[in-house]
Amino acid sequence: MSLIRSRLMGAAALVLTFLLAPDVGAQDRFGAALTFTDGGEVAVLKPGAAVGPAMAIVFGPGPDGRWDSTSRLTKLPGGYPGEGVVEVLSAGGDLLLLGSGDPAGREAGHLYTRASGSWTATSRVPLDPSLPGEGAELPAGGLDMPTLSRIMGPPPRSVALTPDGQRMVVAGGALDPGVVHVLDRSDTGWTLTGALNVEHTSTTFTPALAAHDGSVAVGVPQSGPGGMIFVFEEERGWDAPTIIAPDSTQAGGLLGAALVFGGSGYELFASSPGAGRVTRYERGSDGAWRGDEDFLPPSEHASDARGFGAAIAADGDHLVVGSPFAREAQGAAYVFARGANGWTLARSLGPEDLGRATFGLAVALNEGTAVIGAPGAYGADGRAAVYDLASEGAPIWLEAGGELSSVAGAEPIRCADGDAAGFECDAVDLVSFVSLDALGAQPGERVTDIWGWTDPTTGREYVLVGRTAGMAFVDITDASVPRLVGLMPANPSGARDIKVYRDHAYMTGDGAGDHGLLVFDLSRLRGVIGAPRTFEPDARYDLVASAHNLIIDTESGFAYTVGTNTGGQSCGGGLHMIDIREPLEPTFAGCFTDTEGLIWSGRTHDAQCTVYRGPDENFQGRQICFASNETAMRIVDVTDKSAPVPISTASHPGTAYIHQGWLTEDHRYLYVNDELDEIVGTADRTRTLIYDVAELDDPILVGEHLGPDQATDHNLFIAGNRAYLANYQAGFRVLDISDPESPVEVGWFDTTPYGENPPGFGGGAWTAWPFFQSGMVVVSSMNEGLFIVRPQRPVM
Repeated sequence: MSLIRSRLMGAAALVLTFLLAPDVGAQDRFGAALTFTDGGEVAVLKPGAAVGPAMAIVFGPGPDGRWDSTSRLTKLPGGYPGEGVVEVLSAGGDLLLLGSGDPAGREAGHLYTRASGSWTATSRVPLDPSLPGEGAELPAGGLDMPTLSRIMGPPPRSVALTPDGQRMVVAGGALDPGVVHVLDRSDTGWTLTGALNVEHTSTTFTPALAAHDGSVAVGVPQSGPGGMIFVFEEERGWDAPTIIAPDSTQAGGLLGAALVFGGSGYELFASSPGAGRVTRYERGSDGAWRGDEDFLPPSEHASDARGFGAAIAADGDHLVVGSPFAREAQGAAYVFARGANGWTLARSLGPEDLGRATFGLAVALNEGTAVIGAPGAYGADGRAAVYDLASEGAPIWLEAGGELSSVAGAEPIRCADGDAAGFECDAVDLVSFVSLDALGAQPGERVTDIWGWTDPTTGREYVLVGRTAGMAFVDITDASVPRLVGLMPANPSGARDIKVYRDHAYMTGDGAGDHGLLVFDLSRLRGVIGAPRTFEPDARYDLVASAHNLIIDTESGFAYTVGTNTGGQSCGGGLHMIDIREPLEPTFAGCFTDTEGLIWSGRTHDAQCTVYRGPDENFQGRQICFASNETAMRIVDVTDKSAPVPISTASHPGTAYIHQGWLTEDHRYLYVNDELDEIVGTADRTRTLIYDVAELDDPILVGEHLGPDQATDHNLFIAGNRAYLANYQAGFRVLDISDPESPVEVGWFDTTPYGENPPGFGGGAWTAWPFFQSGMVVVSSMNEGLFIVRPQRPVM
């Protein structure tokens, strides 16, 4: 197990990554962990949920030297809210174990058993079989940041199986720091047979583990000045470990970051990636372990050797050492061979054109076949390379799955018998689909928010697509054959927001540094022919830098950035008000913030701001913002930008994260989505909340709509008597709201054809925009692309 990434990414950092601005490279990380099975297959971990759920994909050697996927193993059912998998994978005998990501840290992982050539889900394995499994309990007062951090960033754990699969060694999670459990397998499950105590000085304890027959090695690289290794042996009763410590010259070496026993169990290979070396230790007849040989990178890579040994694997005749940060994080791996005169460097492995692939962050070895993980490749989609060490040939590259292909043609593809071009659906036809590649996206890019614009002069319809690299412009006038006409580059961002006012597009970027609010004159799209054109923005408002969302009241001519978190006038993350009545000359108009917020007090995540036309006569004609402030919905009168007036506050039972809302056209009802309730367990299905806002100072929750599964809900919009929902892994859903307090689902289109629709932020539909006169609905799906669909059931 590599400890490098788990120590870089803390729980709070993960929460901010998901809720503020998803990392540009936050993809599947296929290849983050690897292991060979007894049957000669290799299991490759895909810990992310960007393209389908987190899983281990098992590959077996096939004809003509191919390696074919034979099984796709996900976490077992019966889990906890927010549960995923951690970057841990281990195999032994007929067993394969995926490290659990349960937020309470009670479990070691999800166990599969191989029989008759296939893998069968077997059981969840607890770190301590005497303790009941538990989820992360919410505090009595509701969700808070420490609890959310624990759910979104579950405590790491370490796992190792012995080669015969009869013993498992576990640490981390909910176990006390310094405690390592030894579990033995029986016909009835797993029994705790040993509790090893490791004296250490590290502030965290997620050790590297290795197990072989009656021996257990525990590496604690951050203990002491240079790391330590504790070797426990059953014949000594588990209570008298041999301690291996570096000499005084190896301070900062991180000894024990990765460990593996040699085939006999009498040799132990241990890395010191901080010092750029791997050491072979041998057990003497007196029981002592002595280092007798060091392995170093070749001289041409000596200058970037830090990280050498982040992962190691041995099979008796070979040692493979991963060095994922070599060559500016492109990565490398080195094969050492044992001969009559000792060990020699036999081969250097590494791609030349995969960018910051972190090749070598995981390695596996079996009888002359090496597999090297490159989880950073292709924008952190990840890859793994299979090498035949007896050959100098090129590797065979493994991947989790290919990108979806664009769909276009003369006629829409009707949803029939629950399918349209391989996408599951009901009463929603696929008009066309533009893949990420066809949108000009580079590996690792994704799409987030979209908006639409109809040229008042030509009548042509365009979709403005928020891409990691900027804004893409797609002409869908002929919706069956959409055409990419241009791109406006911008600082990379994993979460954009786009709105249109008076034929000008406005775009924000979160986590994008000194981005600002960019303005583009959409009339420049007229007459673009041939290859897509690259445009520069026409103006930039620089009093904000990075902001999560953007709202525009098109009647009053004011824009509002929210969730501003870097640079400029943040307005505390609340409403930053901007006068855009001169579209290319935005000017600051005022701030509003208050005490509501989860990530921090006063933070607004999104809002709808409008000139109010509803039934409350006290506020008709006033400029009102319905602000989703995470812990509550705030209704605010912003008519006077110098002195905004809060009107009321609303929340619902089981509030987790009030994300976004939209008014019915008569301004009587407000439909609201809660982005975390399915994840933290306060709702067991996708939930849309319905508020009666006939009296703005007294909003009343009058109903809810529950979806068919647990998919996390994201943006929603209302047009006529339909609500259009983008529900991440469940894709696009459409509700008939003729009876506003009792909506009924009348169609759906799943943009992620990868299986189940679990809760989480991994991928899927971000926005469904329904306001084109043509009746087309456009849907952005993060890791897939742009869908143009058409509901079959007409609006009544």
